[in-house]
Amino acid sequence: MDVRHFKLERGNKITDWTPAPEDIQNALENKTEDSDFDGYKETVSNNLKDITDSAFGDEDSLAKRLSSVSTEFGNLSTEYDKLSSNIKTYMSFDGALVLGNSENGNNVTITDTQVQFKDNNNVVGYIGGNGLHVDNYLSFGAFMFYQRTNGHFTLKYLKKESGE
Repeated sequence: MDVRHFKLERGNKITDWTPAPEDIQNALENKTEDSDFDGYKETVSNNLKDITDSAFGDEDSLAKRLSSVSTEFGNLSTEYDKLSSNIKTYMSFDGALVLGNSENGNNVTITDTQVQFKDNNNVVGYIGGNGLHVDNYLSFGAFMFYQRTNGHFTLKYLKKESGE
């Protein structure tokens, strides 16, 4: 067994570690001058400026980019307003989904129990209650299916006008 660099202490309290006197002397002899730190600080500052300039450009370039982004945002906002207006004109939700122009009353209204077809805000037909209900008549191309006054249904051929 080889024991080296031991320290003998007196009492029941251990003293903290201390550097060897020769380590203190070496540190003092190799002390870096303040001017070396100033040069290092300037190098770091220049490198940081180069990095920020390459990422963002100079102040004028950055201002131009911000202006361009602001203009693009304004354009997107205008487009959003147009689309939103169109959606609000042809689609709404007020207890039921309404598809169609809300101003003229011709639309399709979807509730949890029916799909209603409206003409001038009057329900002219609906799907619900296990069936399709149509008021007045139902037309298919050149044919019209309608209820007569006696309650019977008639399929009628609609004559096409010449040129149609």
